[in-house]
Amino acid sequence: MFLDIDDTLIDFTATGKRTLATLIGRDDMWAAWERVTDEHVAHVVDGRLEYADMHTRRCHAFLSGLGMDVTLDEAADFEARRKALLNRSWRLFDDVLPCLEWLTAAGVQLAAVTNASGAHQRDKLAALGLARFFDHVAIAGEIGVAKPDAAMFEYVCLQLGCDPREAVHVGDKLATDAVGAVTPVSAASG
Repeated sequence: MFLDIDDTLIDFTATGKRTLATLIGRDDMWAAWERVTDEHVAHVVDGRLEYADMHTRRCHAFLSGLGMDVTLDEAADFEARRKALLNRSWRLFDDVLPCLEWLTAAGVQLAAVTNASGAHQRDKLAALGLARFFDHVAIAGEIGVAKPDAAMFEYVCLQLGCDPREAVHVGDKLATDAVGAVTPVSAASG
């Protein structure tokens, strides 16, 4: 079983919205933040942007889009404050631990599959006590392919040694999580 991390295991959106609103003093910019984030993550995955630079450049683009005249250093400071607040605020959905404990006890192999890049996803899993449940963690920025590309799911199947027809992926986004996880039987048997 493959599980998305953000908004499937961890209440990412609610935490992210509260954090962003606290930092900018308004609560109507989450959609803009997500759009800028998606653009910058795509640049990391396709190799046009280094992960180490992504957060600062994303913040710079977002704050500039709000009409703020900020330097890259000021954007980096904003990101440091945002990240510190987020790291103190992460919360699991109530059913996550009981579900993972049950799946583990049943002998189900588990993989965390995320389009987010970097060690921060592994840090989140560890800090929230989730890392111990996963047989594999697949992070788009580390393997160079992202959901919904079927190659992401094929890669995880290969890592776990399972037939794609026997795997299931659970996530929160239809276009990202469900579409790519559907492997045609002819592709799986060929």
